[in-house]
Amino acid sequence: DTAELWESIPKYIFTAKQVEKLRTKDGLAQEFSWTYFYNNEEFKVSIQPALIKLNEDDEKSVACFPGVTEELVEEALKKIFTYNKLGSHDPDKHESLVKFSLYMISKELKNRGRTRSLDQIKQALQVMNKCAITLYKKDLNKKKFSTIWQGHILETLFIQNREDYTEDSSSLHCAKLSTFITHSINTLDYRQFNYDRLMECDEQLSRWLYKKLIHRYKHAAINNDYHFTFSSVVQESALLQQTSDRHNRQKLHEALEELIKKKV
Repeated sequence: DTAELWESIPKYIFTAKQVEKLRTKDGLAQEFSWTYFYNNEEFKVSIQPALIKLNEDDEKSVACFPGVTEELVEEALKKIFTYNKLGSHDPDKHESLVKFSLYMISKELKNRGRTRSLDQIKQALQVMNKCAITLYKKDLNKKKFSTIWQGHILETLFIQNREDYTEDSSSLHCAKLSTFITHSINTLDYRQFNYDRLMECDEQLSRWLYKKLIHRYKHAAINNDYHFTFSSVVQESALLQQTSDRHNRQKLHEALEELIKKKV
């Protein structure tokens, strides 16, 4: 299932090259802000990077922003959340918890053709838990942005045992999913979709478009269509950051072709 407001926040827009440019010589980085539109309203998201030691022997931490690996790990965790006895939802406490092991995530990603190493998964979990996200909405009357939410992709990460976490990939841990996901479950404000087909998509923009269609194209039929513009994808996705409009249009065209190929 997918929660529209949470999915609309452009939080997985960082590439390895972009992160390298944002880092200083010491490996640190300032928070990164991006303005985007959702339902014709203007929002701004600021992401403060997580400080992570890339290797256990490293003395210094480096700034890490969420990217494709974190996106895929979140999808895997949401899938594991639906498994019997691994997901729990408490509407009164307003929390959704998922139990998992590193091996479960690794197996889930491998089965979908999105293989990641255990070290990559561990790092992704840390980034999702430690990077701080602030969401702002523009007040048209005051003509300025006001904070509407601050939090993390994984609100809480419970590590059963630090030694097990680093050495035993089968030990169970627990994470609290985003409050947006919990809210969508409480209000039944989510959409079901073909998870297998989503994970088959190679391009990140294809996956974004697929989720966009899931929420917008609610009455799909042979005589009913859905329209969107190139500019709306630029403004909403934050995934078209090529050097020119021509290259951005080409990237969008390739993503749409992939959706056709995958029979979305």
